[in-house]
Amino acid sequence: MTKATKIQTGQNHLEYLDGLRAVAALWVMLYHAYLILLGSPDIPWYLGFLDWIRHGHFAVGLFIVISGFCLTLPITKKKTMYPQPKIFYLRRAIRILPPLYITLIVAILFQFTYQIFSKNPPQTDILAIIYSIFLIQDIFPNRSYPAQWLWTVNLEFRLYLFFPLIIHLLLTRGPYILVLVGFIIGGILTKFCAFYASYDSWELCSPWYFFLFTLGIYSCWVSHKPEINSFEEKSHLLCIFTIMSLIILCQMIPISSKMGKILLPVSDSLLGIATASGMIAISRNKSNVFRRFLKSKLLTNLGKISFSLYLVHLIFIFNFQTLYRNQHIIDNKYIAFCISVSGCLLLALIFFKTVEEPFISLLSKLKSRTVQE
Repeated sequence: MTKATKIQTGQNHLEYLDGLRAVAALWVMLYHAYLILLGSPDIPWYLGFLDWIRHGHFAVGLFIVISGFCLTLPITKKKTMYPQPKIFYLRRAIRILPPLYITLIVAILFQFTYQIFSKNPPQTDILAIIYSIFLIQDIFPNRSYPAQWLWTVNLEFRLYLFFPLIIHLLLTRGPYILVLVGFIIGGILTKFCAFYASYDSWELCSPWYFFLFTLGIYSCWVSHKPEINSFEEKSHLLCIFTIMSLIILCQMIPISSKMGKILLPVSDSLLGIATASGMIAISRNKSNVFRRFLKSKLLTNLGKISFSLYLVHLIFIFNFQTLYRNQHIIDNKYIAFCISVSGCLLLALIFFKTVEEPFISLLSKLKSRTVQE
């Protein structure tokens, strides 16, 4: 065992998590704007690093690991399931569902508007709306959903249902058994869905994210241990190794190819391991250069509106695309891309202030009442 590094807690500790959320949300937004407005053009070799925008799917895995980490933070202090499951579910519902359903309502209204004014309107699918309300749209993918991109929120919310059981396993069997069980269950679910579900459903359900969720929980637990062993101390090396493996895999077999999509569980798992090990290294080393970068004011502020940005960015991009292509207001697609990105950020800020922030305040009051009781 090695002497533990004192971990900085409190506001500064959470700031780098906001920065990481910002990176994930920006990645998703740029990915969608890139595909929809630029049409995925060939990138010159000297801008090859921008090719990673095309791998926006990885940002979802990043969100899953971050979510597991953040939800476990109170557990590391209490060493027990905190809050109690009933209160935990209520808090998650207040935090996630109201902004989600408001986004869904706005998307439905835009869909109805297109039906009135468009020559080739999308057909309203009542069953798709019902699936969206009950957070199962990713299980039934072949329908005309008003907000198809919300499948990731559906998936993450279902993972919350298992969180108390996962924490029980963590507290009784330890973090390594937790990761092993997460890997086994994720593998079994992936194999089961590959046999009995359609390919589209298998890809959207992403059952291997269960493993990524446990990796986030594991990384938070290890980050807050008073002492770490030699393996955990080398987490930054594991992070570098898995990132290099992921880069090689994506260069050899592009995710956009059929074989690349089949290997999604492998590539997502590599990303999850890299993210979890990187978060351990950043958490335990407050002088880490990446930690300082993620704690920058720009990223932490963007991180606060990251959920709003994820919810509303495609509403703006789709409508801006319609205006841009039908009205021919802008001739240069790269200028249109920049305007779209700016518009997404502005809309996300408005949505955060008017929709998300009031429910965050309500959640804070609920937490204060729970602590007093």
